[in-house]
Amino acid sequence: MPLHQVRPYVQHNVIFALLTEVGLLGTVPFLLLLGAWTRNAFRLWADHSVEFAMRAVSLIFLAYLVNYLVNGMFHDVALIQMMNLGLFFLAGLMMSICQSTRVTQAEELPTYETRPQ
Repeated sequence: MPLHQVRPYVQHNVIFALLTEVGLLGTVPFLLLLGAWTRNAFRLWADHSVEFAMRAVSLIFLAYLVNYLVNGMFHDVALIQMMNLGLFFLAGLMMSICQSTRVTQAEELPTYETRPQ
């Protein structure tokens, strides 16, 4: 089948669309990024020392990501710019909260004086 005949068609899967546009070199880092964000969202939700409102952002991100991937199985949601905007906005907000909680927890750690040897 000549490829120029299928050029106007759009893939019906967000992962396949990404794979055909950027290949493995672009798809694998994107999937690893989604995996890292998911791991951080679960870690933030499990950290009970963080205020509930901040922890709830991780649940909103996870719900949005599940919606993005499930919806993306049936059509390419990456074509809808607001879907990507929402995903990256929530990921940035969640990662900002993760960074701020790490900084606060690092400030609360006890410091020990070391003796010169």
